[in-house]
Amino acid sequence: SRERGLDATVADAQALPFPDASFDCVLAGWVLYHVANRGQALAECARVLRPDGRFVAATVADENLGDLWDLLGASNERRLTFSSANGAEQVAEYFDDVEVREAHGVVVFPDAGAMRRFAAADITRSFAAANVPELTEPFRARSHHTVFVGRKRA
Repeated sequence: SRERGLDATVADAQALPFPDASFDCVLAGWVLYHVANRGQALAECARVLRPDGRFVAATVADENLGDLWDLLGASNERRLTFSSANGAEQVAEYFDDVEVREAHGVVVFPDAGAMRRFAAADITRSFAAANVPELTEPFRARSHHTVFVGRKRA
């Protein structure tokens, strides 16, 4: 990012290295289910936002790409700690006027190689790459993401 001219900082979401009220918008993109202390991270995001600033958090649904994981015999029985099902309540503890925006789509795997590479990159189900069958046509898997938008309390 720095090579592209952006002011980039790598930091712990639970201890952001920015002064209070530094930003108009804070984005947490597909990360909050990885954070050990989500409450602390959300409080930090609120702290660095200016009054009436916007907090945007994107996440997946527990069933995201279930068609793919079913095909590959990999359990899709997971309950993320921050997901489409439970994110709104968590965001509402720190922000007002929380909007929930659902994003449904389809991920197309054009061939077995693309599917194998994708499965191999999954942090908990990489073993499923060995189960990718030969494909005679592109495989489509339903996708479900959610974006939460909240306003910082004045």
